[in-house]
Amino acid sequence: MTAFTKGEPTKVHHLQRDPEFLIELPQRIQIHRILLDRRDLR
Repeated sequence: MTAFTKGEPTKVHHLQRDPEFLIELPQRIQIHRILLDRRDLR
């Protein structure tokens, strides 16, 4: 993520074609961490 934002991972970086695919352009982003407990997966 920091490659696009020059070191600021929460900064929004819109791509040229975003308006074609998104209903509205986001003003901010959220970063989530997904934790997985593999012991209970079968």
